[in-house]
Amino acid sequence: MLNFIIKGGPIMYPIIIGSIFGLMIVFERFFTFRGMKLDTFNFVQNIFRELKENNIKKALELCGNTSHPIAAVFKIGIERRDLPLDRLEKILEQAGNNQIQKL
Repeated sequence: MLNFIIKGGPIMYPIIIGSIFGLMIVFERFFTFRGMKLDTFNFVQNIFRELKENNIKKALELCGNTSHPIAAVFKIGIERRDLPLDRLEKILEQAGNNQIQKL
């Protein structure tokens, strides 16, 4: 293996460094996505139940205690629930796009 690196010359060093950085990014993304486990069906059901019972504070608390992109979008929607529907739709679309960019 060392013989291949020596035969490759000085261009091998940037390739090796780039490979190490690439592998680090793969591991970071893997652990980020792995840690985002959420039973979305139950989460959404709980949020809707709290909203039907007019427990806005409890719904916001559920969203705040859940570290998941869906929870962040729900929280923004609940906080801005009094806005006109077309404006709320645009805000939620932007919030979803922001969460996607974070991922």
